Amino acid sequence: MGTCTHLQAHADWLRRDGGWAVRTVPGGAAGYEDIRFNEGPSVAQARAWWKAAPGVEVWQEGAEVGVRCMRCGTVLRWPRREESGGEELERLDAGLRRIVDAEIAAGNVVEECVLGWGNPRAVLVLFRHPFRTRWQELPDGVRHREVNDPHWWKEEYVHEETLGCVACRF
Repeated sequence: MGTCTHLQAHADWLRRDGGWAVRTVPGGAAGYEDIRFNEGPSVAQARAWWKAAPGVEVWQEGAEVGVRCMRCGTVLRWPRREESGGEELERLDAGLRRIVDAEIAAGNVVEECVLGWGNPRAVLVLFRHPFRTRWQELPDGVRHREVNDPHWWKEEYVHEETLGCVACRF
């Protein structure tokens, strides 16, 4: 049995990028391949990378993240990265940081924090729940947008210069 042609390019890319290496390549219980990597992208990065791939599902189960080909059942999986966001949050501009601090104070939870979102200096902060605070006047340089795309997120605040993004789930 060969690797799913739908995910082959992604598997090759994961093998090359950042030195991520295949740990095991056993045949799956249902006859499909189950390819495991030592490391992989964050959940938000995986959703962004595979957003445009029809028939590919990004999933997260406990300590693992992966993608599944809905055509043949082939799975690529890797350990979920624990991202506290400490260093990344420090890189946020003051306007987005005010929004993040207000959300945390309102009881929302940072699900992911990723450095290098869209450009090497940009930070993505993704909240687990919809935004709990509303801004009558946005901080300078920040714009709000309702995305309403289940592959991405519900809403986002983006800084026009740094391209930093604070987003929330549905």
